[in-house]
Amino acid sequence: MLAASVAILSAFALATAQYVAVERPVWHSPLFVRGASSGDWSAWRSRHARTARRGVLGALVTVACVAGAAAVVPLPAPVVVDADAPFPSLVADRPVGPEAASVQQSVREALSETRWPGHLDPAIDDLGVDQAAPEWTRSGCLSYAAGETGESPEQLGTRCVFGEPGASRRAVLVGDSVAISWAPAIRAALGPAWSVTILTMGQCPFAFVAVTRMDGSDFAECDRFHTYAAHAVGSTAPDLVFLSQSDSSTGRTAPGSAGAAMNEGLDRALRRYAAAAGAVVVLPAPPERPNLWTCYSVVSSPASCISPVGDAHVQADAALTAAARRSGALFVDTDPLFCAESVCPAFVGGSVVTVDKIHLTARYSRELGPALREALEPLLGAPDPRPGAPG
Repeated sequence: MLAASVAILSAFALATAQYVAVERPVWHSPLFVRGASSGDWSAWRSRHARTARRGVLGALVTVACVAGAAAVVPLPAPVVVDADAPFPSLVADRPVGPEAASVQQSVREALSETRWPGHLDPAIDDLGVDQAAPEWTRSGCLSYAAGETGESPEQLGTRCVFGEPGASRRAVLVGDSVAISWAPAIRAALGPAWSVTILTMGQCPFAFVAVTRMDGSDFAECDRFHTYAAHAVGSTAPDLVFLSQSDSSTGRTAPGSAGAAMNEGLDRALRRYAAAAGAVVVLPAPPERPNLWTCYSVVSSPASCISPVGDAHVQADAALTAAARRSGALFVDTDPLFCAESVCPAFVGGSVVTVDKIHLTARYSRELGPALREALEPLLGAPDPRPGAPG
């Protein structure tokens, strides 16, 4: 708010100065009078000199006062994190790996920064959905309702297969736009020996539960997508299935039974996918944070964009953790890759974390690949447990 006030008042002051000191005198000058004499110019200078001086002086005083107020009003303080606290593990009952620890150290350092980095990637001026996962923004593999795109979910499921054609192992990613945001991390974690098929639909969680759209309208296409995705996974018997969904999904279930309906939908989906795949991995959504362009300015500090982990995320994570435990799926607690002590920076290292409130930038998602691979090591190194499973 302070940064916005400074910018608005400064712009107003400069605009006033321009009008009073330049525009109005020019429009009333002899410049537009044919045959104007030196006397006309002398009279014009006498009339407008004092007004121009006052306009410029007033603008300068306004800018100085606003800048002074910005200097006096304290900016948010950086977060002080316990430097000696152990790094949390991403997987229960397993030690934290060096890659995950490295990312967590960078998160702690970002929380303590008092100045914006000289270079952020992507640049703040470039932030937008175009900086999200290329599997979404360039390849167009996020499905929408019928009629909104030229391809059906079935067509996208056939086309959106990434990796070498002869890859020996297969993975499938199922969920919504949050899920496809994980695609660069998943592909980086798995490497060239894997193919990754993307089955995602915007605003449609992987849980087998009826939801509305964000605007409250009916979303029957999501129910049909659940049926298609389950059939597609069952018919291909992949080695791994990755599942992820937005924290807001629970709030779009039937009124009065949101938690119960979501829990039941999670259980049904996890049982179905676990029966069809070698293993199931659940990736939670990143904790929601403000749009960076709403809190960043040249007079703000990184602390202005630090955000706490919200209740909706805590509840969604708890539901996913419990459902994964009931089904035997692997839940990867990715929160330490985004936050420390329940507060989250807008950037880590030189990378902006999200393009908006919840969708990872392609760069940061890709950078999480090594840490994710550490969490997946027991699954990646083990032979396929299914009898007769294709190689």
